[in-house]
Amino acid sequence: MPRGSPFTRMCQALARPRHSGRADLHLHTDASDGTYTPQELLGLARRSGFAAIAITDHDTTDGALLANRLRKPGDPVVIIGAELSVTWRGRDLHLLAYGVDPWKEDFRRGTAGLRERRAARLVNGLEELRRRGMEMPDLDLPPVPGRRHLAAHLVAHGHAPTLQSAIRRWLLGGAGVRLEPFGMPLEQAVALTAGAGGFTSLAHPPEWVDREAMGALAAAGVAAIEAEYPDFSQTRILQLKSDAREAGLKVTGGSDCHGPGPRAPGAKSLSMEQFLDLGWRPEQWGLKPEEKPCWEPSGKS
Repeated sequence: MPRGSPFTRMCQALARPRHSGRADLHLHTDASDGTYTPQELLGLARRSGFAAIAITDHDTTDGALLANRLRKPGDPVVIIGAELSVTWRGRDLHLLAYGVDPWKEDFRRGTAGLRERRAARLVNGLEELRRRGMEMPDLDLPPVPGRRHLAAHLVAHGHAPTLQSAIRRWLLGGAGVRLEPFGMPLEQAVALTAGAGGFTSLAHPPEWVDREAMGALAAAGVAAIEAEYPDFSQTRILQLKSDAREAGLKVTGGSDCHGPGPRAPGAKSLSMEQFLDLGWRPEQWGLKPEEKPCWEPSGKS
C-alpha cells in the first residue's frame, strides 16, 4: 500500500499503544494505598504508550521518586507529585501537587506531619472499634496509613466481606466510627507546593465545589481542578471545565488508579495539547539535564 494511504494510516493507528501520547496525572503505588509497585506502574505506562504520568501517592513522594529513578531515556516522563490531604471551608479535600522538588525542607516536613497524623487517626479508629466490642489485633501500620488499610484489617478479621462494605459500614460515621480530620489548611498546602517549585490541582472536586468556590480556590493560589475523572459523568466534566474557565483555572485529569480494575491507568487522561497547556517548566518533568521528553523526536530511544 502507498505511504499515506487511508489503509496505511489505519494500520499505523491500530499498531500504536492504546494510550499513545497521552498523560495520566493521578496514579497511586504501594508507597501509599495502591497495589502496583512504582516499577510495575512505570512498565504499564511504557507499554501503554503514555507520554507522561504523575505518581501522586497520598502525602508522600516516595513512589514518584523511585519511578523517576527507574525510568530510562525514551520512557514516559514521570512527574514527581503527591496527593495532599487538606481542609478548606470546614471540609476535607485533596490537592494534587505536581512538579515539586521533594527535598525542599518545608515540603518534606509538611508531608511528614500529615503521615504522622494519618497514623494517629487509624490507631484511634481501631481503639474506637474495639470499644464497640469488635475483636481485632493491632494493625501493622504501613508508611502511609489510610482508611483502606483499616478497612482491609476489618475484612481480614471477619467484620466485613469487602473493602468497600467495610468503609461504608464502619468508617464513615453513622453506626460506625468517623475518622477525625487530619489534613493541613489548603492555603498551607498551596504555599508548601509553590515553595517546592510546583503547582496544585483540586482532586476529584465534590459536588459542592461550584463556580463561586472555584473562584475562591483560584484566589487561594490553586492552579487547576481535576475535571477528567472516571467517576464523573460527561455532563459533570463539561460543567467543571466551563466553571474552571470562568474562574481562570486550568484542567487536569487522571485515572486515580490504585491497582487493576475499572480505574486502570488511562481510564481518564489528557491529550498532549491539554497536558502542555498546564504551563509546565521543563525542570518539573524530572528529566536528566541532557534529556528531551519522549514526545520530541530526539527524545525517543
